[in-house]
Amino acid sequence: MTGLRVLQIPETCGWNDYVALQESHLAAQGAVVLRPGLCRDEPGFAPGDLSHLVGAVPDIVHLHWPEMLARLLGDAEAIALLREFAAGGARLVQTVHDLAPHEEGTHGNTGFIDEVDSLTHGVHFFTKEHELAARRIRSRLPGPALHLPHPRYPQLVPDRGGSAYGATIGCFGRLRPYKRTAAFAQAFVRHATGEQLLLIAGYPDDPATHHTLTEIAAAHDRVRYLPGFHPGSEFVRLLEQVDWVALPYQRVWSSGVLVAAAQQGRRILSPPPVGSDAYGPALDDWQIVEPWDDDVAVLRWQEALTVPPEGQRMVSGPGALTLPQWDEAAGALDDFYHRILAA
Repeated sequence: MTGLRVLQIPETCGWNDYVALQESHLAAQGAVVLRPGLCRDEPGFAPGDLSHLVGAVPDIVHLHWPEMLARLLGDAEAIALLREFAAGGARLVQTVHDLAPHEEGTHGNTGFIDEVDSLTHGVHFFTKEHELAARRIRSRLPGPALHLPHPRYPQLVPDRGGSAYGATIGCFGRLRPYKRTAAFAQAFVRHATGEQLLLIAGYPDDPATHHTLTEIAAAHDRVRYLPGFHPGSEFVRLLEQVDWVALPYQRVWSSGVLVAAAQQGRRILSPPPVGSDAYGPALDDWQIVEPWDDDVAVLRWQEALTVPPEGQRMVSGPGALTLPQWDEAAGALDDFYHRILAA
């Protein structure tokens, strides 16, 4: 990959380590990762004059969440910029983190994503199942595809903190309506007993969710709510304080919280994760709820607390993950980039 110029969109992401880890490991492979100050997912960021920002023309424009570019520049200007990159010889690669934008806003909605799909040259999916689901609703995605599961986080130490027998469950990450954190918290307080505790930590993107969680935490001692941005080291510290992690979504395609929790040996309460084989034998001690229902999930979790996990699975779980390491992922991306460039 020596000298290959790669521009990620967003270039940086203050909310999780995925973009930064991809950057550092691509650079270790010899890529030149560009940071022109075009699109950064950080509080208060605004792009400057584009005529002074682009600089070196990228070989690869790797789109993670293209709607962020539209929300900074507007749909028309974002599409025009991507067309300009393609006209200059760049190839556009998408990682389909989400099948559709999570929230409808003024910019970056389904119509915009459809236009971006038509400009894209290659697509990274986490699994074959993920690809099939995406193609059912996004017919303009191109044919060339890479299947690469979410890599592991290199800084996590398995089995630190938490207890396989504990009754503290956590919800982490940005608080957005699709994550349904408030509804899960309401179900939790309806059913929780004894020493059962819920820890919620994340930046409240949605004012209504923040208001509801603030009220719940004020009224119930068993719910602890920590609104705000929790960077990597602080997130790890919070993860060490819980025994379970809940993902109360309708569907789990990819989740950094899920990967981190699995690496730490936390038990999981969630819908079935796509590509579940990658999580190894520890999956047998998780509680998988399908279809997802908050009240059913809390009751199933309570039942699981009375049944000790099978020790060997819990011990071997983090080490049995077949998720790739980041250096392996960067190598697979390198091969894919060159395949797209050679097409």
